[in-house]
Amino acid sequence: MPRGRYSLHDPHDHTSLGEEHFHCAPGPSGWRYVSQRTTPSGEHTGSVDLALDELGRPVRLELHAAGWQVRGAALDGLTWVRTDPAGEHAAEGNVRAHAFTGTSPAFLVATARLLRLAPGAPAIRVRLVAFTDPVLAPGPSTAPGPW
Repeated sequence: MPRGRYSLHDPHDHTSLGEEHFHCAPGPSGWRYVSQRTTPSGEHTGSVDLALDELGRPVRLELHAAGWQVRGAALDGLTWVRTDPAGEHAAEGNVRAHAFTGTSPAFLVATARLLRLAPGAPAIRVRLVAFTDPVLAPGPSTAPGPW
């Protein structure tokens, strides 16, 4: 099973934001990526658990950051539930979109798998639901591909 770590940096001034320690594996029904995120000093800041089916669609997403949790999947578009740190309030969302995206490198790999990129393939557009740290607030976006 592949495992390693990504160094995360601010895209504007390149300061270190910490690391994402991951492991992932292909399987007969798709692909799975699991990670833990840490600050530069090593403090735990969140996690990502993303499973895709053989077509690259998200069959399960679970994100944790700052006590917040998001669970989602491809279900009549994309559906998710966001829960506050106390677990008292939950907000559901559903949009017509192809995949999730966010700050984790997992989403870059997942989007590439979904697009099945090939040299010389025509550009296509996909609609993504982006989750941002630390509050895991969703927001739809449209991204051109391939990158």
